[in-house]
Amino acid sequence: MHTHNLGQPGQGEAVYEAGVICRYRVLIHDRVGQEIQMIPEMKNLRVSALEKYSGEDDIQTFDAWITGLLQWYWVHNITGATKDSVRVNLCGTTLKGAASEWYSDEVEAWNRPN
Repeated sequence: MHTHNLGQPGQGEAVYEAGVICRYRVLIHDRVGQEIQMIPEMKNLRVSALEKYSGEDDIQTFDAWITGLLQWYWVHNITGATKDSVRVNLCGTTLKGAASEWYSDEVEAWNRPN
């Protein structure tokens, strides 16, 4: 068994958090990072509206939301690097409560750092 606790308080948690973020980056890249070729049958495919994420501190709730969001992007062909800004903008429409406030402050704010 290999542990990453290097004796510093909170360091094990930071390593865990970094691993989770890395896994989500890979998931996002795998699902929507590359352009897909639409097949004619997908044109008429309808996906139900996403449940809005409110920012609750529950990894299962977040995981279900992000998985649904990525599926929605894929079905609607909002994939590939050229559509990053579209995905970011659409993401904001799937948030409510604390998550929506965070999005407004950190993503849409005119004075946020680049």
